[in-house]
Amino acid sequence: MSIPPAKRLISANLFVVIGALTLVAALLRFFLIGSKTVWLDEAFSIWLARQPLWDMWSWLIRIDQHPPLYYTLLHGWVSFWGDLQGSVRMLSALCSSLAVPVFYAGVRRLTDRPSALIAALILAISPFHIRFAQEARMYGLLTLAVAVALYCVAVILQERDTPRRVWWGLAISQAAVMLTHNTATVYFPVALNLAVLLIFFNAKRQRRKEADSDETTASIPSDPLEPRHPRSILRSGFGRRWLAFQSVALLLWSPWAWPFVVQTIGVDRQFWIWPPSVGTVWETFHNFNFAFLPGDLPLQAGWMALYTGLVLVGVWHLRRSAAAVWLFLSLLLAPLAIALLVSLRRPIFYDRTLIWLTLPYYALMAAGIRAIGEGLGKKKTETQISQIEKIAQKKSSFQNLRNLRFLRSDAGVWIQTGLLALMLVLSGLSLTGYYFWFEKEGWDKAAAYVAENAQPDDLIVFNATWVQIPFEYYYRHYELDTELRGLPVDLFDRGVLEPLMAESDIPYLHELVDERPRLWLVYSHDWYTDSRQIIPQEIGRSLRETSRARFTGLQVIRYEAR
Repeated sequence: MSIPPAKRLISANLFVVIGALTLVAALLRFFLIGSKTVWLDEAFSIWLARQPLWDMWSWLIRIDQHPPLYYTLLHGWVSFWGDLQGSVRMLSALCSSLAVPVFYAGVRRLTDRPSALIAALILAISPFHIRFAQEARMYGLLTLAVAVALYCVAVILQERDTPRRVWWGLAISQAAVMLTHNTATVYFPVALNLAVLLIFFNAKRQRRKEADSDETTASIPSDPLEPRHPRSILRSGFGRRWLAFQSVALLLWSPWAWPFVVQTIGVDRQFWIWPPSVGTVWETFHNFNFAFLPGDLPLQAGWMALYTGLVLVGVWHLRRSAAAVWLFLSLLLAPLAIALLVSLRRPIFYDRTLIWLTLPYYALMAAGIRAIGEGLGKKKTETQISQIEKIAQKKSSFQNLRNLRFLRSDAGVWIQTGLLALMLVLSGLSLTGYYFWFEKEGWDKAAAYVAENAQPDDLIVFNATWVQIPFEYYYRHYELDTELRGLPVDLFDRGVLEPLMAESDIPYLHELVDERPRLWLVYSHDWYTDSRQIIPQEIGRSLRETSRARFTGLQVIRYEAR
């Protein structure tokens, strides 16, 4: 059957719109991507990516807390594009850009086209996502993997006969999520399966209710935005197939099962994240909404209340759509609850590890904008609509009935446009703060400072052993044969990423620095690794401080013999 010309035109225009949104997302993510310095976590990613694959996986198990998928992809990326601070970030920017059209497709399956377009727009201009799209870390890949899984789940819930390739897509994308971040290894499968259970019980209850009232066919929903109940979940064999492909996802992830246990034990033993508070949760959602918004901008609490209200309106708007509302709520709230509960024992609540929660969050916000636009549009034009209805009844005018429809639509569009314009302004202010005011750690300037003033026999000491990695990332370009040493031990000698300085390490410190005519102390992240300031105090007993230079996130102290 041929596709009508009008439908072909709509599809072509929609393709252009989605392409434009994706292009905007890419431009924002690649803009000035190499302008900020590599900071500690990024430098560690680059250091790992430069190792041979087997060595890289071994290092991950011994000293890191993340699975191997992102680092493995970055290994290939670096071997082709190099490891300069701009090119090494492009993998994240590419993944984050591709997440936008995939996210649109998933939300479109669960809601409607306008809501999906609004959700894709919010994701495209999100300052939070743009920031992490410009980092050599796994968060852009994590967002893309969750977006693909969300699309596959949406198809499975809405299609009566889901193609096998979609089931395989779910299994592979879910495994990719689990192999990208260890917290998502737990959060995502739990949230996803909880959502499917809630949708299943809701569908059973609805079918029982219809049977009791002797309804043999589903009534037509009064709200055109309200999807049907996902009856596909009740068909014979759905449960077995769901469990089978969940098992496939687990099987694909299983080679990392034992390293996951080892890493989890390591995190439980020692980790740097502080216990979460109400303020932490508030700050997380503030970043989801408009990270880097200037602090002196008035009414920030009001903007937060508005965004929260839009999400709540979105939940209410989709309340009869079991597939959408339970999936979005479960993917948003279950990981938050798990992170907060686990943090009672070992704090792991961190906004960037929860970046993929923004997908259901933005989808609900988009549904809220859609709903408010419609509702307020109808109220604003009530008098005019009533007049047109009277004329239409008298004259049976088809044109007047069309005017009635367009009048409703027009007012709703203005309301939605106003809300989106406000979001664009807030995002624009936030992005200005990010692009032009936000600074990462100043390792490039610190390395240049030391290189300019270092002498052949100098020693450079690092208080936290792994801060040697970002310093050396820039210092290597000066081709100086300077001795680099770490405290309390050299880089990774304890098999710990961030060893803490203790009094028992003082004899080794003096063995390293005593009798040295001159040395440099690169001092960073001391709030965690040397909170008692043991290192500068003990060096000061043997040598005298002659200069101190401060850079963003670190300081460089020069000592000379007394």
